[in-house]
Amino acid sequence: MIAGRLAATFATGVLADALSVSVDEGRVMVSRRVYGGAAVRTEQCLSGPAVVTVGAGVFTVPEGTADGNGVIVAINDVPAENKIKCVGKYKKQGDSVDLSAAKRVVGVGRGFAGRDDIKLAQELALALEAEVGCTRPIGEGENWLPRETYLGVTGTIIKPKLYLALGISGQVQHMVGVNAAQTIVAVNKDKNAPIFKEADYGIVGDLYKVAPGLTKLFTAAKQADS
Repeated sequence: MIAGRLAATFATGVLADALSVSVDEGRVMVSRRVYGGAAVRTEQCLSGPAVVTVGAGVFTVPEGTADGNGVIVAINDVPAENKIKCVGKYKKQGDSVDLSAAKRVVGVGRGFAGRDDIKLAQELALALEAEVGCTRPIGEGENWLPRETYLGVTGTIIKPKLYLALGISGQVQHMVGVNAAQTIVAVNKDKNAPIFKEADYGIVGDLYKVAPGLTKLFTAAKQADS
């Protein structure tokens, strides 16, 4: 809504959900996903300066700026024509974890038979010092995990060092949100699951046996290092 109002004010266009941004002969160009993430399209704003929106986790922080020390640019204050009045403050309900900034993420899919079984993923995440994310059916359909943990084209896009997917088939809408991970490890009992084509490493097996085994392995490794 804000992007649209800004564009209308300056008589220009909005380029939404950009994956990359460049300037060609003074015109802004972006690439963005279309058809539910199945393809990428390049778009150009023909009206000059454009308003561009970018999703969380799409770009990495440039070297030297991770400490939050940015460049301060002074601009002239422009008073608002219409004053904004705060009528109340309410604490947001839900998970406050920023998955887009996580270095390691364990993904939960429909391979889990019940809500209580997700503790297997949580225990593994604890051993890996990782966060827990999920597919859309887990976050929105079953409501087994908070909506904020849903990973995918219309959810959170992540770029962790490791993404470990448990019981996730690998539909394109989900993989769009995680395929920028440096390393993808998939655990699925179906050897023909699409996710194995995207994964760097795959384990064909029952997650109810594999997940506890990995937890035990990583826990032992942490104890040995300490």
